[in-house]
Amino acid sequence: MGLTVGAMVPTTEAAMALGPSLMTVFIVFGGSYINADNTPVIFQWIPRVSLIKWAFQGLCINEFKDLQFEHQHSFDLQNGEQALERIFLGGRRIRETVIAESRILLLFYLTTYLLLKKNRPKYQTLLPPPPPLGTSERWSKLEDIEWEGAKKSPTTKPPF
Repeated sequence: MGLTVGAMVPTTEAAMALGPSLMTVFIVFGGSYINADNTPVIFQWIPRVSLIKWAFQGLCINEFKDLQFEHQHSFDLQNGEQALERIFLGGRRIRETVIAESRILLLFYLTTYLLLKKNRPKYQTLLPPPPPLGTSERWSKLEDIEWEGAKKSPTTKPPF
């Protein structure tokens, strides 16, 4: 995401201002602070492209899957699957999170490439320097050189 932000804005200062703002949006909509069911329709795409959400989900599944808890009361959680159900991650697999994160990273890298290609600097073509004043014999040798882009005719002069 940082590469994409850096390619999107023209200056370092703008990237430093925009980067944390976007990261904050992804943290808020990552699933820990706002329930996905309560998210306004216009913002429902944000959790799907949040690397933070998918990383949190993958780490939770990795930590709690096939885990057995010591419980003292009947209402205590007995295993990791119950803990995952409590945070709405029951039945999910790590494979889903890896695929989702790979797609998001591919999207960010592709966007970065396209932005860098579109915004690449354009340079003027360099031409050889003009000959110094008072060097007429050197000028006759330069007239014999075939210049790039010049037509092949005896009257064509160098572009300087």
